[in-house]
Amino acid sequence: MDKSTASLGNLWLPYVVAVAVVAVGIFGGPRSAPIRPGFAEVGIGEPSQDAQSIPARLWQDPLEATEAIRRNLHAGQSTGTTGGNVIPLDQLIYRHTYWDPVFTKNGTIDYLSEPHHVLFQFVSLQSEAYPENGEQRIRARVAVVSALSTAGYRPANASRLGVTLWDPTPEPPMTTQIAYPFEVFELDPVRKLLSEAKQPAVMFDEVIVVYVEDGALQAVDQFEWLKRVSLLLARSSPKQRFTRQNPWVRACWLGPLTSDRLVALLRSVSAEYADGKDLEPSQDDVVPITILSARPTIDPGFLNRIVNPRKPGDHLFPESPWARFVIALTNGSNQIDLAKRCDERGKWTSWISLERLGCNDGLFAKALVHELTLRRPGLFTRTKKGAVVLLSEWDTLYGSALPESFAKEFRKAEGDENDIKRYTYLRGLDGQISGGPEKSAPTDKQKTDLTKPPDSAELFRQLLKSHAPSIAFGRTQVDYIDRLASQMRTFQRADATRRLEAIGILGSDPYDKLLILQGLRKVFPSVQYFTTEMDASLFAPENYDVTRNLIVVSGFDLHLHEKYQQKILPFRDSAQASLYFATLQATEYLTMQRNKEIVGPPFALWQPSVVEIGRNGPCLMKTEPPAGSALPDLASTEAASSTKHSALLAENVTDRETWQRWLVPLVAVAIVAVSTVTHFGRLAVGHAIQASVLACRQFFRFLRHRGKRSILRRLYLRIRSDLAVWLLILATLMFVWVAFCIPRIAQMPDQEPFFVAEGISSWPATWLRALGVFLCGCYFWIIAWQFRHALGNASRELALTAPDCCPTGQRPPRPTPCKAWDHFRRRSRSGRMKLVIILTWMSYVGLAFLLFRHLELPAQVTRGPISIAWEQGVLFCAVFSINLLIIYGVVHNLSCSFFVRKVADWLGNPDAFAESDEPLHTALMRSIGYVAGAMTQMIYYPFTLLFLLMAARHSLFDNFDWPVLLITVFAISSGVLLASTLVLRRSADQARKNAVTWLQNRIASLNWQMTAQTTAAVRRRGQVALQRAEWQLGQVNQVGGAALTEGIFSNPLLRAVLIPIGGTGLLQLMEVAGKAL
Repeated sequence: MDKSTASLGNLWLPYVVAVAVVAVGIFGGPRSAPIRPGFAEVGIGEPSQDAQSIPARLWQDPLEATEAIRRNLHAGQSTGTTGGNVIPLDQLIYRHTYWDPVFTKNGTIDYLSEPHHVLFQFVSLQSEAYPENGEQRIRARVAVVSALSTAGYRPANASRLGVTLWDPTPEPPMTTQIAYPFEVFELDPVRKLLSEAKQPAVMFDEVIVVYVEDGALQAVDQFEWLKRVSLLLARSSPKQRFTRQNPWVRACWLGPLTSDRLVALLRSVSAEYADGKDLEPSQDDVVPITILSARPTIDPGFLNRIVNPRKPGDHLFPESPWARFVIALTNGSNQIDLAKRCDERGKWTSWISLERLGCNDGLFAKALVHELTLRRPGLFTRTKKGAVVLLSEWDTLYGSALPESFAKEFRKAEGDENDIKRYTYLRGLDGQISGGPEKSAPTDKQKTDLTKPPDSAELFRQLLKSHAPSIAFGRTQVDYIDRLASQMRTFQRADATRRLEAIGILGSDPYDKLLILQGLRKVFPSVQYFTTEMDASLFAPENYDVTRNLIVVSGFDLHLHEKYQQKILPFRDSAQASLYFATLQATEYLTMQRNKEIVGPPFALWQPSVVEIGRNGPCLMKTEPPAGSALPDLASTEAASSTKHSALLAENVTDRETWQRWLVPLVAVAIVAVSTVTHFGRLAVGHAIQASVLACRQFFRFLRHRGKRSILRRLYLRIRSDLAVWLLILATLMFVWVAFCIPRIAQMPDQEPFFVAEGISSWPATWLRALGVFLCGCYFWIIAWQFRHALGNASRELALTAPDCCPTGQRPPRPTPCKAWDHFRRRSRSGRMKLVIILTWMSYVGLAFLLFRHLELPAQVTRGPISIAWEQGVLFCAVFSINLLIIYGVVHNLSCSFFVRKVADWLGNPDAFAESDEPLHTALMRSIGYVAGAMTQMIYYPFTLLFLLMAARHSLFDNFDWPVLLITVFAISSGVLLASTLVLRRSADQARKNAVTWLQNRIASLNWQMTAQTTAAVRRRGQVALQRAEWQLGQVNQVGGAALTEGIFSNPLLRAVLIPIGGTGLLQLMEVAGKAL
């Protein structure tokens, strides 16, 4: 064993010595040529954590955290550099690109044997003088960090930031910013160890995020800055690692942030091509840079018109970079090669390329106009006139281009462009600016807080909560909105036919949108408001009264597709979500072939989402095509890959939609079933079955026999006699059918969604109106049955009192009460009375339509043609049936009051036969009590239905308005019904008063006669007459019920009026409780 071991040592010892000698020679000798001179002090593969020495949390504003050091560097101080807080930019690039070298035996270094992929991600941050930009920078950094975490990276130092310095001495960097905050992210190997699920592949070993001040870089210098960044990356990186075959060193820029800067970038490229500048560097001189632009949304058509690129001459072949740039810009492509280079094979490859992500203004405008065609179709018809107001920022290209895109799509939808009125405002209505007054001897914390607005959030809350007119003084511009609202109201009053239908707030600042909504909602509460780009402040609970029913169209929601979002919490706005998506795209997390099944690549373009702000947040509207689907022109190519999807959250059928499909009709069936258990319900079921059987028999006889005219007449008489029964059957069938159709229509695309208490759905109102139709049918049958029962009781009472009818009085022209009763009974059940009711009802409805045609109509809140048709159909049925019930009650009240007044005259001065022993006064008063009581009690039913109509228009369900005309119609209907009932009650009270007066006089007369008579027989007859008169007086005084006054608290008129008042108060309490919860 010992011999064997010694022999092995003799064999390996020379090789170990040789390797040691080579290593010493390599490390001890001078650097080889591929290493860039000037970096002898930096070790290859040295960790970078020591360069990140500035304390900063992952959610902290990088510009704010490094403000002190960057200010010192700009002032020319070098304390930060000597302290190790700053690293030169070229040295930072060198550290991470010259990683993992392999030293060969001949003294050279191989950078291809050990692959090390590095991504330099430059992120533009807003730095203009707006107080919300600090918040936007925080959101941007959170988005970048979250995206890198999703892609499989972790920060090298999670608690610190670094600052890198671009040395302006050799060549200026074309920006006033020379110090850049940065942080390094590296692979996270722990994730694969902790999770058993298959993890997505990663492309880069490191990602270096460099934050760029957007305001420090002039818009016209963006292209030049990109070229110099590319040159700097190439000079500081090994050339073997950014070739076409081995693109291990890459760079991307997440910018520009606005449409203005995007246009300036493309104009610079076009100008350089037109000037003949050299945009074709060699392969070794530059590192390719990809521009991922997710924030600018300008329409590609307008972009081409504004840039207006000059076409190359005929001497340049079509594949030249200039020609390809012009073609891509003209065709509206999302991928534009700004500059190209020749590889070693002489082929053109991208050097600086632009890739636009997400949706553009054209798609937003198309979605908005389509939504208006669903909600306000009158804007796109020639018979009706309306107006759309667009408010946009005039100091941004976004505020100028988006209204133009909207107008173009509005014309395509057959709308009149003259109906669009445009207004502009300056961004920053709250008047707050970044920074503050200088103070003596500021502390370090105060220095870092100089860029934060003092109390800007508190001032904004005060402006939002204030309902007083704004003061026209100072930097705050809210008073301009108040005057705009007044001007728009004057315009609408001047031309009532051109009603203001919609207001679009096309701005980039969400706080401006809230202030505009607050100012205009006070004057135009029922107008449809719409905007673009989702922000969490738009559905904050404290802003619900301002933003409710706001339509928001966005290409990125706060929660992306589940394969992209994964464990990341929902974002604060669409811009943050777009930056998160752009970072994933930069790391090739979405496009790697190995991640195709796990993640899936995104669509090139997709349909934007349309949401409506409800009580509990944004609610996604179902559209056709659905939100997130590939656009129609790309659907054939995109559908070929089943793994592709958009960045929007996939729409799925929720459990709520499933149980709504069955719960809504089941509730309707339950209400009908419970109604059949009541006393009147059992009677109604029996009459309905009997009427249906008899009608079926008559119908079958009509089919079998020849004498069809007589059978038809009998069938008509049968239906007319049971008209209330048939109305009840139709109302029941309609209520159940509407309840079955509501959830099915709500699940269709481009239709009104079904929500109970979100405040954005009219379906609960439609369901309540259908319930009102059902109750109206029930009340018709109950009133008809009660009235028929009252007529029968009164006829029996009079028949028992005067079986041979009332004897003829001493005055022949004067009709007896029995004849008046017979005339009233025949009139109440005759076809002429029904004809009078129908004609009166039609006249009333025609007058209402005439008023609504020339005056202000209620605002349309329903979405979709089918939903609008159902909503209006049910509404008309409910209004017509309730008005018919009211007219029915009014006509019968007046008819009954005429009869009561005739009887009242007779009761006060009866004929001689009334002095007989027959209790005719008692019988007549009881008949009046039966009939007038039945008609007076019916006042509860119309007021219950009026309460349902009022409840259906409550803000708990949707943003219903209450125009003056609608309130007038409700008031007239209620007033007429109350007046007719009051007339009937006064007539009945007068009749009882006359009867009591006459009976009291009769008793007094009999008492006087008895004192004057001395004969016992006469006195006995007088005693009997006196007892009968006193008995009748007691019976008349006992006659009560709804038709006679018995105290204010038992008054049915007061009770009927309290029904809608108390019910509305209960709904208001529910609304307050809903806001509190």
